[in-house]
Amino acid sequence: MTRILVLIAGYICLVFGIAGLLTPVPVGIIFMVLAALLLIPTSPRAARALRYLRTRSSRIDRGVTDIARRVPSPYRRILQKTEVEVSDRHY
Repeated sequence: MTRILVLIAGYICLVFGIAGLLTPVPVGIIFMVLAALLLIPTSPRAARALRYLRTRSSRIDRGVTDIARRVPSPYRRILQKTEVEVSDRHY
């Protein structure tokens, strides 16, 4: 039951994040990070999607790496699960 509630909360944050990216003030980034922190541990599809985005875009990879350095340790471990090898990158 808890997993389902976390998934629902994660997808709600994702929707708010996408909508927030369209506003003049980029508050959507906060919701996108929150959605990632909620969805990655509970959804293998979300972890694969973020890992794919990190391999395709150096900007996203740098952003996630910077965020991972600033968040507390439990969240840092979650984001480190999506790190990619240098040889896997497609810049």
